[in-house]
Amino acid sequence: MWFLLLLLYTAHIEAVIAQSTSKNRLILKSGSNPCEGYIEIYHEGEWGHVGEKYWTENTDKVVCRSTHCGEPVKNSTAEIASRPDESVLLNDVSCTGNEDHLWKCIHPGFKVSTQRTGTQRKIKCSNNITLSLDGFKCAGAVKYSTDGGQNDSGYFCGETGWGQKEANLLCKNRNCGTSKDILNDWMVWEKFPQSKKMMINCSDLQKTDNLWQCVTGESRSCKKPASVICTGHDKLRLKGNASNVCSGRLEKEENGKWNPVKTINTNPDDWCKQMHCGTKVSHSEDDNGTQLTCSDNVTVLLMDGNKRSNCYGEVHIQRNGKSQAVCGTALTWTEKDAEVVCRELNCGSVSFK
Repeated sequence: MWFLLLLLYTAHIEAVIAQSTSKNRLILKSGSNPCEGYIEIYHEGEWGHVGEKYWTENTDKVVCRSTHCGEPVKNSTAEIASRPDESVLLNDVSCTGNEDHLWKCIHPGFKVSTQRTGTQRKIKCSNNITLSLDGFKCAGAVKYSTDGGQNDSGYFCGETGWGQKEANLLCKNRNCGTSKDILNDWMVWEKFPQSKKMMINCSDLQKTDNLWQCVTGESRSCKKPASVICTGHDKLRLKGNASNVCSGRLEKEENGKWNPVKTINTNPDDWCKQMHCGTKVSHSEDDNGTQLTCSDNVTVLLMDGNKRSNCYGEVHIQRNGKSQAVCGTALTWTEKDAEVVCRELNCGSVSFK
């Protein structure tokens, strides 16, 4: 009986420790990216500083590891004036350099040693984090780079920790307004399965200014990326050329209606790429709007067996002379989709047989 009680007590203690650890967070603030800046620590709903007593290069290593920022850059640590409005939450920290988090180093406890020195640490780690979207500038799956955007390093996981708050922060950082939708199955992300996936958790963290500060670790089982459609993402189409949907008058959807785009504030190449039409060949503006022709020639076809049909058959997309069938199931292909095809081909209304 005593053994069972001891086992239950131990399990309770371990659960409390695990829960307490999950409420601690370390971030770097006011740097050029979230892996550079002065150190702030979050503990039980409060933000504060980390004292410098016993600070060594091993402490730098743990800080960079705890913030998922790689290794400390040599001779990059500096002392800056501390902010008087925040207290010292952790001090007298002694690290071996192998700890996963700063609070796992030897220390007397949170809020035990709070003596101020008037300065605090600023550190630079080897990772240079940039966030972008796989898809479009203001819509797509959230991906990250650890080398300043030269190469993609992985994606954020959308199964846990991804919500309206996180999506709004991402849209704001990309100058794309706010989050309009956070669906994660509206596109196929070809690179996602083979890439690293990072989990995030921004709950209770009010001072974060970059999603990387919410990263909690890597996921080995994540199946869906975090994705977003920001309010700054324009839904576009080219109208007026049935023989090539990549040429015509540029229109933008606004409040459920399609309106002509009369002034282009963006490189026309970007519009063509967004509509999967290649790059710009020509464009002109007049009182009626913007005429745009892209490099790809794309046509919707109906095929009856191996023969092209006018208003009946399987839906195919012909792009630059090569034709492919459109994949559709009872769940993904709807009557609304069929109506679009019939309307585009001037074939009247839909009739299912």
